[in-house]
Amino acid sequence: NVGSASVCNKVVCGDGKLQIADDSSVKETCDDGNTDDGDGCSPVCLIEAGWKCTEKDGRSVCKQVTCGDGMQQSSADMTRVEKCDDGNEVDGDGCSSSCEMEQGFVCSTRKEARSSCAKPTCGDGFREAVEGVKEQCDDANTQDDDGCSSSCTVEEAWSCEAVSGSPKRKDAHGVGEWTSEGKDKCLWGPEKLEKKPAEEKKEGGGFWNMFAGKKKDEV
Repeated sequence: NVGSASVCNKVVCGDGKLQIADDSSVKETCDDGNTDDGDGCSPVCLIEAGWKCTEKDGRSVCKQVTCGDGMQQSSADMTRVEKCDDGNEVDGDGCSSSCEMEQGFVCSTRKEARSSCAKPTCGDGFREAVEGVKEQCDDANTQDDDGCSSSCTVEEAWSCEAVSGSPKRKDAHGVGEWTSEGKDKCLWGPEKLEKKPAEEKKEGGGFWNMFAGKKKDEV
């Protein structure tokens, strides 16, 4: 307000108050309430390499970005950028020991959360493709003669399309060329029937002759 007295304070590193001086001579990027080294916030209140800091009640809380802790993160200085983090440091499961996404997998991954990676699997209700594997359809089962075969290929005389609004793999990511869609619905023939018409029994077959012969004998 006009005429009110100004309240001034000196920006001091280590007081637990994240501040920047009005003349920009002091710019804190963190302040965790101490001037210790190696805890993510340096003695001059700058975020250390490989760390990220968030603010809680005005004080910085710093955490080192660590692959395998189940939290997909990037450090403030971007020296550590995780593309995924599935809670382990194992190769060959979609998210590598250095938290890079691996070829041949589709991963659900978002910041501050655990990643979940999987290879395209016929019958899981997700039509997906990665290098070397491409599902033409996926109707959430592995039955034949319903339009989408047991190997997730579109069967003859059928057409399959992703169901509008069907669940998709959340926050999907992959390496190289990849796609991820939801469940398919398959329709038969140009009439787009939901079921393939039952085949009619024709005269001349063994079953028909046997039945007809029996009826003739009874007359």
